[in-house]
This record gives sequence, structure tokens and C-alpha cells, in this order.
Amino acid sequence: MLRVITAIFTAIATFSLAAFETECVPGSLPSSLREHKNISSLVLTGTADASDLFFIADSLPVLIELDISGLDIAAYYGKKIKGSTVYPESAIPAGTFGGSKLQSVALPEDVTIGDMAFASTPLRSIIIPARTKVGAGAFADCSRLTEISVKGDISAACYIFRNCSRLVKANLGSTTTIPEGAFAGCSALSSIEGTGNLKDIGTEAFQDTRSLEKFSFIPGLASIGDRAFQSSGITEIALPETLATIGNGAFFDCNNLTKVILPPSLLSMSNYLFANSPVADMTIPENLRSIGQYSLKGSSLVAIVLPSSLESIGNGAMEDSKQLRSIDVNTLKAVPATGADVWAATDVANVKLYVGTNKADFESAPQWQDFDITEGVSDIETPAYGNRISASLKGNILTLSSDGPAISYVLIVKASGEPVLNTNPEIPVCVADLRSLPKGTVIIVTATLADGAGTILKFAL
Repeated sequence: MLRVITAIFTAIATFSLAAFETECVPGSLPSSLREHKNISSLVLTGTADASDLFFIADSLPVLIELDISGLDIAAYYGKKIKGSTVYPESAIPAGTFGGSKLQSVALPEDVTIGDMAFASTPLRSIIIPARTKVGAGAFADCSRLTEISVKGDISAACYIFRNCSRLVKANLGSTTTIPEGAFAGCSALSSIEGTGNLKDIGTEAFQDTRSLEKFSFIPGLASIGDRAFQSSGITEIALPETLATIGNGAFFDCNNLTKVILPPSLLSMSNYLFANSPVADMTIPENLRSIGQYSLKGSSLVAIVLPSSLESIGNGAMEDSKQLRSIDVNTLKAVPATGADVWAATDVANVKLYVGTNKADFESAPQWQDFDITEGVSDIETPAYGNRISASLKGNILTLSSDGPAISYVLIVKASGEPVLNTNPEIPVCVADLRSLPKGTVIIVTATLADGAGTILKFAL
């Protein structure tokens, strides 16, 4: 009896896994698939409309594979379906396959994928074809999605992959805009490729991506939105000079972020920019005019040199800076305006404030007069953090050496953002000949080891 029952179940399973392929005309699928509701794999060619797509989603309960890459989608005009009598051509309507059992889908090019069209499905991977436009949340909450490749336009696709908790790898192709919340909550995301064309990173784009330790901020990037990398796992950042806007809290609560290179063009540090992030190595740009509210709260900075251009420091900007030992204000033209409690919970009595001819001004200024005011220039050096790659520069020959795994990636750009070298050496010692660059050229070097560890370095030739 057991063998008979097993045989029956095997036969049912075999039948349900059978593939079915058909060429469509608009509105034909309800009749042509009426006898095939147990199919798990479906390939469609020809032309279909919204009524056909809704039928597939609602009437094929065991469908897990869908190939519509060769399908044209016609406009629909007719009986009300899902609240509408009209659906446009070349479009997968909003929510069509949301919550279905689809594990695999092959999409046509030159279509529009509606809002939430594939949300909360068990898709394993997805390729968004060229000339395809995507709506908000189209693949949000796909808890089994592990890899995506973007070739189409996702600029309007807010929260497109939000809360895809198993997503590990994303290839952005020629994407220029990462929209709001695109990868928010993708806690396993660790690999981002194809950032070379990025112009804008939207609000909360990579919020709560705790596994994301590195990101290539390539020259050409113009803006980073509010809270874009909040609570991410990013460890080091080197921002290009082309970057004009960095939003509030862009790197807030990044528990592993220790090293930061800010672009020399930056005029203002936004509110909460690095709050609750243990930044220990940072050079403040020479043209910076303002430090926003709570922007360096909880940092691990030991020594700070304030630029001559600085005009204001916001409320709580350096609150709880327990490692701070030195602030150099020698070049300041005037005492900057300060908000409330700039150094709250910071032991300023044990922080040396290095002054020059402006000593009297700081001795009489509220909040500043509480420091250990000392004439001269700070000799406290900022310690190096997280550097497993040693570097030496002799006669414009740069040598990078790893203490373990091979050096897998090296990017060298000028401070202006102009690329100098982009290579994957895959060797423990990498030598770059920079003799063609003029003396005094400032370069930024990003180097990554095969195991993912890396560092960011800055040199003047």
C-alpha cells in the first residue's frame, strides 16, 4: 500500500512540475489554460493584455516559473478588472503578481513594471532588462531574493527592493539614480557593483544595510540624500569633489565607520551627518563654513584642525566626543558662532585648544573658554585605523603591500575627482607609476583585499 501511495504522490508531483508554452492573443489565456491550472512553469509568446496577466496571477496557484520575455503586452479596454476598465500597453499593472508563489520570472524589454507588481514573492533573482521602467516597491519584501541585476530605469522605483532580507549582491549596470529607500532593510547586502554612472543616491537608499562594508563613491556623484547610509556597515568612505550635496544623517549610526575623506569642495557638514558613528580619522576641508547640529556627535576623533573659513558650529555638534584631546584654531579669522551644548558630555577641560594671535578672542568666548587654552600648534597626530595595507611613495612611485590576502582592487583618483588608475591586480604587492602627474597633485587611493578588508589613503605627490 505504501508503494502505491508513494507512486500516486510522485505522479502528482511530476504533473505539477510540467512546463507549458503557448502563443497568446489578447484575452485568450483563460480559455487556453483552463485545463492546465496545475502547471508550475509557463512560457508565453505573442501578445497578451492585462486580463491575461491577472488570470495567470489569480488562477495558476502552483506557478513558480514565468517567462514573458518574448511577450508583447497590448492595451486593455473592457470589463472592470481590479478596479479599472483600462490598462495601458507595454505595462504590467500595479500589484499584479504581488504575494504570488513565483520563484523565477523573465521579463520583456521596454515595459513598465507597476508599483508592487512582484512584491512579497519568493523570487530568487531578478534581471531588470534595458528600456524597462520600474514602479515603487516592485520587488519589495521578496524575502528569498539573493541577487539582482539592473539594466533598465529604476529612478522612480522608490523602495524597489526594500526589506529583501536575503539580498546579497546588486549590479546597478548603468543606473544613474538610486531612488528613495531602494535597498533599505536589505540586511544581507554586501556587494554593490556598477556604481560608475551614479549621479544621485536617494533618501534612505541603503538604510539598515548592516552587511554593506564598502561602497565606491565614484567621481561624478552629485548628491547623497538624507539618511542614505544610516545604520549601514560601511567602514571607510572617500567622497569625490563632484559631490555637491550630502543630506542630513547620511552616515548616522554607522557603527563601523572609522575613516572619512571629505571632498575639498564641501562647504557645510549637514545635521547628524556622522552622529553616533565612531569616526576616528577625518580631515576637515579647508573651505568648510559650517558644522551642522550633532554632525560629529559620539565621534572618536582625537585631534581636529578647524579651517580658517569656518563660521558656525551647530547644537551638540561634538557632543560626547570622549576621545577628543586637541582642537587647533590657529588659522580661524574669527571665533565661530556656536549653538547650544556643542561639547556636551565632552571633557573639554582636558582638551587642549591651540590658539595663536586669536587667543584673547577665545578666552572671552562662551563655551570656548572652558578648554585648556594653549598657544602654539597641535602636535597630536590622528592614529591610523583598520589599515592592513601598507603604502610607500618614492619619486611618485606608489607601492601598496598587503600583510595577508592579495590586493584585489585599487582605485586612484585626483582630489578633483579625475580618475588616474582603476585596476584589479590580485597580487599582494601592487606598484603604480605616477610620474606623469605634476608635483603637488593630491591623490586619493582606495585599496581592497581579497577578503574584503581595505583602506583609503591620501597623498600629495
